[in-house]
Amino acid sequence: MNAIISIIISCVIFFLIITMLPYLIWLFIIFAIVAAIFNIYRSYKIRKMNEQYYQDYHQEEQSSSYTYTNQNKSSVDSDVIDVEFTEHPED
Repeated sequence: MNAIISIIISCVIFFLIITMLPYLIWLFIIFAIVAAIFNIYRSYKIRKMNEQYYQDYHQEEQSSSYTYTNQNKSSVDSDVIDVEFTEHPED
């Protein structure tokens, strides 16, 4: 009895899928078109953002008066503490 019920339910589900297939295809096509438009828009916006970023970076680099001669002229990095070690004779 359970086998007959499961076969009937499977047939009903299969029949519903077959009858709704024309509508599902159109929904899939509409979804694919919307996704393609979104991807094109997203790539366009990302490209524009990158161009703007590089333009701002190059303008800042050109207008900046910072040069390497303005850096600390010691040979030691500014994060390193320059110390000297002296040994004391042991008593």
